[in-house]
Amino acid sequence: MGIRDVLREEFQRERLWFAGIQSERLCISQWRVPVEVCLIYRALVMVYAVACLMYMASHPPNLPYPLPAYLTTWAYFLLCLYLLAHLLTASVLHVSALVRGRDLYQRPPSCCTRPSVTIHASKFVEAGTSSNSSSSDNNSSSDALSISIAAGGGREGYQTITESDGRFFSSPWYLCVVWVLFDVASVLALTVTTAYFAFLFHGGGGKHLGALDFSGVQAHVLNSVLVLIEQLVTALPFRLLHVVYPFLFSVAYLVFSIVYWADEHSRVIYPGILDWNRPGLTVVYVLLTGFLFLPLFHAVLFLVYKGRVAVYMRC
Repeated sequence: MGIRDVLREEFQRERLWFAGIQSERLCISQWRVPVEVCLIYRALVMVYAVACLMYMASHPPNLPYPLPAYLTTWAYFLLCLYLLAHLLTASVLHVSALVRGRDLYQRPPSCCTRPSVTIHASKFVEAGTSSNSSSSDNNSSSDALSISIAAGGGREGYQTITESDGRFFSSPWYLCVVWVLFDVASVLALTVTTAYFAFLFHGGGGKHLGALDFSGVQAHVLNSVLVLIEQLVTALPFRLLHVVYPFLFSVAYLVFSIVYWADEHSRVIYPGILDWNRPGLTVVYVLLTGFLFLPLFHAVLFLVYKGRVAVYMRC
């Protein structure tokens, strides 16, 4: 599939919403590993991230304003919320399926067995967005809209199955919540890391916002590391049009910064960057962030997603 076909597919109205995938993808990985391994991974990552957040809250760095005033805190809290929500929903779905006597992978009653290639691939079948979403070429349907199901035991002889009857269009609310948290937390993590090292990091010194202590490493470096690992492991797709959700979250923080500053004009959270006493320069930074950096980082994560799927299809 060419770039034009990918963009035509991504920029459809249906791709703006959180629908078209099976809820079982919350429980599984892109890779053919047991569900139990995915849950253990999610539990470990969530505990680590939440423990770091609790440490930062109990040992706040020497900053001029309370920790909740900073975008870094908002972004890291959102990342923890996503990891917690994903773990809880995946666990509930897995346990409820076992209680009903139905394993998500239709495996024999034994723990930690890998699913078959066919069953695993079937979880990635998605609803077609429209009858015109693909061209006459048999390979024009993307790996996001239609996943090849193994015919037989090997990867050869894949046949493309596209679900166009709308069976998977209606997503449960918990899938929508986890998906939107995934999108927003991922983009904000890369944005915070880049902005920190581009504008705030000064190589130490307690008076600087850029003092890279333990909390600084967790909130400005390992946040992006966790996001990139998650991008390589998760089975959730990444849509180009979902860039609107990190944008809306950024607008919410922008409004907060204005309200926080309006009550007392000396409250400049990020001097030289988000300083409403100097609105001209601040507006420039805001526009660059909203219309350049956010879309750029979102596009980078989309390419990571497409690369992940491409590797999966060839393994």
